[in-house]
Amino acid sequence: MTGNPQVENGYIRVATELFEALVKIRIPGEARQIFDHIMRQTYGWKKKEDQISYGQFQEATGINRRNTMRAVQKLKDMNMIGVKKDTIGNVKYSINKSYKTWKVVSKRTPGVKKDDRVVSKKTTKVVSKRTPTIDKKDTIKDTMRIAHAHFEQLWSKYPKKLGKKRAIRHYNATVKTDHDRAKIEKALANYCLHVERRGDPEYVKHGSTWFNEWEDWTDYVPEKPTTATDIKAIDLDIEQSLGRMATEDMILKVMRRIPRKHWIRIDRFLKRRYTDSKGIGHLEGRI
Repeated sequence: MTGNPQVENGYIRVATELFEALVKIRIPGEARQIFDHIMRQTYGWKKKEDQISYGQFQEATGINRRNTMRAVQKLKDMNMIGVKKDTIGNVKYSINKSYKTWKVVSKRTPGVKKDDRVVSKKTTKVVSKRTPTIDKKDTIKDTMRIAHAHFEQLWSKYPKKLGKKRAIRHYNATVKTDHDRAKIEKALANYCLHVERRGDPEYVKHGSTWFNEWEDWTDYVPEKPTTATDIKAIDLDIEQSLGRMATEDMILKVMRRIPRKHWIRIDRFLKRRYTDSKGIGHLEGRI
């Protein structure tokens, strides 16, 4: 960025009616940042929707992954964005321009409203009767014991046990309640099914990586089994696209149209055809 913005260097076309509707609605800070980035990636490129990863959101806004997920959920609750997730986990976002269907988030006001009157926060201090207290240290110990046992249970089922210390940190940061524990169990079952159907241990995530992004797998929809005819069509596509020349741009185009679970076929083809090929490992982060 030059620090001297000019329309000639690019601009975002937004209908005046939509912009005026945005001015009138209150959007919480981080949710507004995420909304603006979605607008930049869609209207800014003259598209109705765009595939955006959490990493892209974080890079553009500076908001960490967990808060990004909360902001996206807030915008969904307000019916301001559309979110589509395909069978391999790619997510596309769009702006809901039907602003009359947006849902307003009520603004917090001081005091408690009762019978159309606002009662001041200042109240007479009431001393309650003494009741037996629970030792906080014992409660914390019990919570830690439950969390440790649950993590070990999950870890025993995870297919690639690398990065346990970091995995524990990610688990403790994101799993707090019984509801969270049920969600991560479902996510792990979904991921194990995905790994089993993919059948390629090379592409199984390290434990530390998966526990950092386990929430992505709670709504996973299994892909349909690939037939022999599908495999032949994929191999033919790879051969015709990369058989004579394989630049990074050409490889990326093939990766974008072939399901992720079959990327290993691209990798193997390149290493077999071109002796100096690095495969596709260094390109995966660019999809």
